Amino acid sequence: MSDPAAKKAKLDSEGDAEGVEDQEVNEALERVLADLEKSQQELDKVNDEASDAVLAVEQEFNKKRRPIYHARNEIIKQLSNFWQTTLVNHHSLRETMTDDDIGLLGYCTELVVEDDEDIKSGFSIILRFADNNPYFKEKQLVKKFKYEEDGVLHISGEVPSWNEEYAPEELAAGSKRSQPSVTYGFFSWFSSSETLEPGVHDETADVIKEEVWPNPLKFYLATDLAGEGEEVLEGEFEGEEFEELGEGEEAYEGEE
Repeated sequence: MSDPAAKKAKLDSEGDAEGVEDQEVNEALERVLADLEKSQQELDKVNDEASDAVLAVEQEFNKKRRPIYHARNEIIKQLSNFWQTTLVNHHSLRETMTDDDIGLLGYCTELVVEDDEDIKSGFSIILRFADNNPYFKEKQLVKKFKYEEDGVLHISGEVPSWNEEYAPEELAAGSKRSQPSVTYGFFSWFSSSETLEPGVHDETADVIKEEVWPNPLKFYLATDLAGEGEEVLEGEFEGEEFEELGEGEEAYEGEE
């Protein structure tokens, strides 16, 4: 018969050996993970430096773009209802609009997107209006977007001083105006304020900043009237004056 004490001692010895081996494996794994974490930290540092460098370059090019954007807006002012047509022709923006929005956009003479000096911190969307705008007295409205370091987005819209005839329905209760019902979608958004959690975007603002502002001409010419936009562009190149913008403009003017 085997000695129970010797057998137990053997098992204990084997168990101790396995414990030492497991400890060595764990220590080796911890060393590898520590080295990997250190490597990742070094990579993150370089990535942060790259991001800062990219932002510095973008800020420099923003300064170069500003006078060109200004010159472009001066040219745009020669085109009747340019921003009304451009914004309406963008399908996702059009979905936010009522007939009253479209009528009001007929008085919009300028749209500007301005990045903050530190472009990481946010931007503003500015709408400027003609002197004969009957909807409200302000010559411009500004909607600001400010990012916190943790990614929280604070949005502040400017509420216009509506003239009674054109005030939204909720502000005109009890008034005796000739237009019984006035509703806004796009301008309700533009005048609204809210705070969004990190990772949540304002889709309308993104469309204006990333799609419309860089190349509004693309959407201005995106008319449902086949070939008509091309005709207008050719007329400009040939020196002809823009006296009319075609059926699309007439339809919008009917909404004013």
